[in-house]
Amino acid sequence: MEIIITSKGHPLYVKGRDLADYVYNKVWSTSSLIDHNHIGVIALKDNQVVGNINICLDASNLPCERFFILKNLSLCGKIKAELCGLAISTDLTRKSRSEVLLGLVSAVHMFGLKNDIKTYFTIQKSTLFSHLTSKLSYPFQLVLGAEICTEVIPEDKYWQCKNKPNLYQVENFTEETQAASLVALMKLMQNGFTLKDITHEEVISDLLSKVA
Repeated sequence: MEIIITSKGHPLYVKGRDLADYVYNKVWSTSSLIDHNHIGVIALKDNQVVGNINICLDASNLPCERFFILKNLSLCGKIKAELCGLAISTDLTRKSRSEVLLGLVSAVHMFGLKNDIKTYFTIQKSTLFSHLTSKLSYPFQLVLGAEICTEVIPEDKYWQCKNKPNLYQVENFTEETQAASLVALMKLMQNGFTLKDITHEEVISDLLSKVA
């Protein structure tokens, strides 16, 4: 498996978003995904795009701040980013899907360390949160006091269901997070995993300077 980190606009970024659009439509009946992102992390297996996750960097507001009312948390002043558009091919086996997820999460963590992003926020279902924490050992935590803003959430099965998504966060520079990625990368490399960052450094530096 190969993981590619790329900037928005690259052909692989587009293919990753195509996969996300397809999976969200198939699983959640989502008509379209809003794309406020800057980075695409793409999983390739046998030269086919099988996984996608995006990173949104923003100087003012992240997408999650539109859908959640943050009562006890201010995101102002944080070097932060949001993980969006997570999608894995439904054609893969459960074992392969878990491996792809591990590759994507470890790659976004490496990107965060490289670019001094302190905190990632992400909107996910509790089932995925459980997998990230119990199976993959990444210390994502529920953002306490975050309430869904029901007036603006999409009319799809992802949001309009009993098991609504929650807002989570993970701190990139803690020992727990770094240990999780170390174990993940060792495991993935044993299985032929490779990671390549083809983002334009000057573009990323410009974006991060706006966030800071």
